Amino acid sequence: MNKSLVKKLIILISILIVILIVVIVVINKSDNTIITEISQEQEENKIEQSLQVEEEVVFTQEEKERMYTVEQCVYAYLDFLNENNSSYFANNENDEQEKIVNENEKIYNLLSKEYVEQNNITVENIENFVQKFEEKMLFVPLDMKYISDNNLYKYAVYGYIADTNYNFVSNIYLIVNFDLTNMTFSIEPQNGRINSLDDIELLDNSLVEIESNGDNVINYAQSNAEIVARKYMDYYKKLVLSNPEEAYDHLDEEYRDKRFGSLEELEKYINNNRDFLLSLQPQRYLLNSYDEYSEYVCMDKYNNLYIFREYGPLDYKILLDTYTITTDKFKAEYDSADEQNKVAMNVDKWVQMLNNRDYKTAYNVLDETFRNNNWGSVDAFEQYMREKFPLYYEVEYTTFRDENSTYIQEIVLSDITGENDTTTTVNVIMQLKDNYEFVMSFSTE
Repeated sequence: MNKSLVKKLIILISILIVILIVVIVVINKSDNTIITEISQEQEENKIEQSLQVEEEVVFTQEEKERMYTVEQCVYAYLDFLNENNSSYFANNENDEQEKIVNENEKIYNLLSKEYVEQNNITVENIENFVQKFEEKMLFVPLDMKYISDNNLYKYAVYGYIADTNYNFVSNIYLIVNFDLTNMTFSIEPQNGRINSLDDIELLDNSLVEIESNGDNVINYAQSNAEIVARKYMDYYKKLVLSNPEEAYDHLDEEYRDKRFGSLEELEKYINNNRDFLLSLQPQRYLLNSYDEYSEYVCMDKYNNLYIFREYGPLDYKILLDTYTITTDKFKAEYDSADEQNKVAMNVDKWVQMLNNRDYKTAYNVLDETFRNNNWGSVDAFEQYMREKFPLYYEVEYTTFRDENSTYIQEIVLSDITGENDTTTTVNVIMQLKDNYEFVMSFSTE
């Protein structure tokens, strides 16, 4: 091989190496742009592979798994408190349901040995120390703290319980003990004794090994980005339906002040949209990592977005859309867009408001004369929109006209779920204002 050919090969290989390095850098810098489909049937390794971001979480995956395991232990305890737990019954010879299990024995097996001895608890007197229920209970954790030594953990837990119709039942305080050596747990009820998690003192000498009795086996929870996203959506759904005050406190402060302004407004939104809230399920998710928090963005089947900013264990704030507070990303895209694209971006925000049943905000961006002549109040506007635009929509942009800086954009709205083939053509008339604001009107029948 002559020297000239060798030299050319070396140059070619060098160029290929440079290209490969550039590609790797580009891929690594684009890790926050993908919304990942959620599939309940995916195997765990496939779920991990589908996540295209590097998970720089505020607290570790191990901490999350233990916290979720505590939650599962509380659920196990609540299930044993349910006198009508289906596992307590079987069909007798007459094919009738007959109770075959004494729930007191099951509950007793979950109580810590130390708690039993301190309170002289027996199977017969256990009802003096625990509250039973006649139905299944839902649990929402609000705060936890813990101490540990090797494989022994003691968690103080504060939360509340609701029935399966999302009716608030009561606050609940518990101590949950772990022994990860033999994967067992025990419970120490605290209700009636304290009024705050700070009242529970966790002592190192209270960490003791737990004997297995068959009922107190730990079902250790797993954690990945999809599981966390689902968990936050589940918390939000329970909070908003069963405890609006707690839901209001979990909303990002700047966001809630601008979107709702008061607890009463949030409660009104909940009451008007209860069926929608009952159907909430995440379809896709996105994880963004920042220095101070991790951000889980969930999308439902109507393309509504829910943002959960996680600062620490059970320390998170919720935003219910991306239009109430103008993001830096939106500003950058808007600033670089021409007028037609700016109009389209604003129309897209307005359709998001309709899909989110946020009629107050959708009403407030309307031209004042237009809205007063047609409705005169948010309630009248909401009634009209629910009748004329009852579906959840995706938008198609058709003709666009500029009439002396008043822009007319024709759009076609169709059912985003595909269950209804009806389409609606609407002319949107818009004027662009400063500070990313706009006013608009639209064609009405």
